[in-house]
Amino acid sequence: MTLYEEAFPQKKGGRYPLNLKIKKFAQTITVTVQPYQPNMQAVIVYATDVPTGTQYTYEGGAWNATPYITPGNNNLKIVVAVQNVGNATADATVTVTPSGQSAQTQTVAGVASGDIIPTNAFTFNMPSAALPITIAVSP
Repeated sequence: MTLYEEAFPQKKGGRYPLNLKIKKFAQTITVTVQPYQPNMQAVIVYATDVPTGTQYTYEGGAWNATPYITPGNNNLKIVVAVQNVGNATADATVTVTPSGQSAQTQTVAGVASGDIIPTNAFTFNMPSAALPITIAVSP
């Protein structure tokens, strides 16, 4: 047995397969959550890469993993969970603004004190560059 055969014992059919993992071309996103208003705040942000179905969570000022999103139209979904930190039930208005794209706004009606309620998904295009996103919540 040669040194090469010892180093690569997986020889099959006279060939040595290359077991390479190739990562798809993807870009990262960054999130800036505006300081919370007196009654409402964004507490969790979920970002989903639509083509792969991979979901990333932003909570407590950090991502659970680096969010890689495949470039393309409608490839990024964002869900924002809002919490009412006030004493009375109120509506929350959530605005998500990716750099260079139009802002999208949703209203979460009737958020009771202490409750955490997610928005419906916001859908955005993912450019072939890193994408900064600003999220604002108002009562």
